[in-house]
Parts: sequence; C-alpha cells; structure tokens
Amino acid sequence: MLKKSLFTICLLLGVGSTISAQNNVNVQAAANLENSNCEQNLYCVDLNVSFAQNGSELLGNSSVRFTYDTEALAFSGRTDEINQGSYAAKNFYNESSCGVIKPYAPHSFDGLIAGDFLLSLLLYSEVPQESCTSLISNEWSTVTTVCFDVIDANKDPNFQIQGTENGIVTDLSGTNFNDKSNNPTSKFLNGEFTGLNKTFDTVCAEKGNTGISTVGTGWEIAAVLPIPVRDQLMVNINSDVSNDIDVKIFDLNGKLVKQVDHKVNNGTNQLKLNVSDFAAGAYILSITKGEERLSQKFVKE
Repeated sequence: MLKKSLFTICLLLGVGSTISAQNNVNVQAAANLENSNCEQNLYCVDLNVSFAQNGSELLGNSSVRFTYDTEALAFSGRTDEINQGSYAAKNFYNESSCGVIKPYAPHSFDGLIAGDFLLSLLLYSEVPQESCTSLISNEWSTVTTVCFDVIDANKDPNFQIQGTENGIVTDLSGTNFNDKSNNPTSKFLNGEFTGLNKTFDTVCAEKGNTGISTVGTGWEIAAVLPIPVRDQLMVNINSDVSNDIDVKIFDLNGKLVKQVDHKVNNGTNQLKLNVSDFAAGAYILSITKGEERLSQKFVKE
C-alpha cells in the first residue's frame, strides 16, 4: 500500500541590499535526504532556484514545470488538503516579507496528467520591488519540496525540468521567470535546468552513509568482518524471527554493485558475500527486512 505523500513549502532567503539587473534564473531538482523516508518508501525532492550572477532579486510571477517516470514514482497528495488534479492554494515561507507585505500570494498546482507537474508562483502585484531585496540570490534557494510514493526503488525517476532553457521564454506552460508585471520576457530568462536521476535505493544508500543504522526491531547487524576486506565479507545478523532479507551493496556514488536475496533464521546468522572483484574503496552494505532497512559501511582493500 502506498504511503501518503507529503508536500511542504519553504523559501530560503538570500543576502543582498540592492535589486540587480536582468539575470538568468537556474533551476535544479535535488534529492532531499532529510525528508526522504526509506522505511515508508517516501522520496522527497527539492526544487531549487538561483541566479547565474551575483546579487538578489524577486522571482516574480512564474512557473516551474517538471516531469517524472510514473513507473518509478507517484504523487498522490494528502487527501485532507490536496487531490490529484485539483490542488489547494499554498503559501511560501510565511516569515518572509517585503517591508510589511508578504512577497508571495498563494499559488496553485496542476497535476491532471500523471508524471507532469506544474508549480505556479504568484507575486503580490502591489509589492514595491525596491523594498524587496533578499529573496533569491546566486545561492540555491528551495522554493518547494515535493514527496513522492516509490513504485520502483531501482528505477531511474527521470526527474526533468521542462521549459525553454537559456533563452527567452517561448512556452508559457513550461518553466518561466518574470517580474511582478507578469510579463514572461520583461525581467528574467531561463538559465540552466538540472534534473534528478538518483534512484530511491541510491538515496537510501546515501542516507545510510550519513547516518548508519545497524539495529532494528528484533534484528541487528552484529558484525561486518574483516575490515578492510579483500575477498569475502562476513556479515553476522541476529534476528528474533525467521524472515527473507534483501542485501544490497552500493559504492559511495550510490551505484548498486551487488544484490542478493537471503533468509535469516531465529538466532545468529552468518552471510558470506564475495567482494573480490570490487575496486578498492568504501562501500555501503544495505539490508532490508520487511519495512526496515539497516546499513553498515565497510572498506575494500
């Protein structure tokens, strides 16, 4: 059963004291490791914007359109707030302001076509532009975080920003940037688009690299030997029950280099993994049992 998706909005403020001249705005999609949940199969993605040059500026009335592979991910929304194809209005970070006026009005989302998502941003027309300076800059600012249900953890999500890249906006249904006049060509040009191709298993391997968890509910990775290992890795697993496990090994770039299925019994279990053909370096051992995932780092000499 799919878990409910979460949808959160935030705007990180840049630093600046003057309004800059016309700039390109870059867009990127990046995995959000903090909010992604490997046990609940929830893959969270940040949409970030930045300027190609120094300075800070209002993003203005604009849209960011992206697509993703529906065989890898699915967006269902929270049923109390968002229904597929009909989205409730959302606000940017409520603490941001242009003087005494909040810079962004509620904005809406359109998801009538599965795998095709349009994020609309609306700037209050009465906001005086000269009093709004530290909104986005050459540093990446997160305009939204979208969380997806995972359909296939090993499949490339093929998350892509859609629109006119490096030039005047020609497709208003795609990604565009403009000022509060709502004229797509009056202020900003699209800059560079950076998509996201990390599989969910890659993200979970990276989470394991930053926060190794070797103890679960009723089971644990008791030992991983020897370290460093040359030919055969010995993994001792203690378990309270018999169960099937999925064993994966990732390199530190998130690439899956080995996968085996195994069964653990009640008591102490020893798993032998041949790593003789691995290149020297560090790896992440990831073991999944039911909805729990344990991980351990090891080094191949």
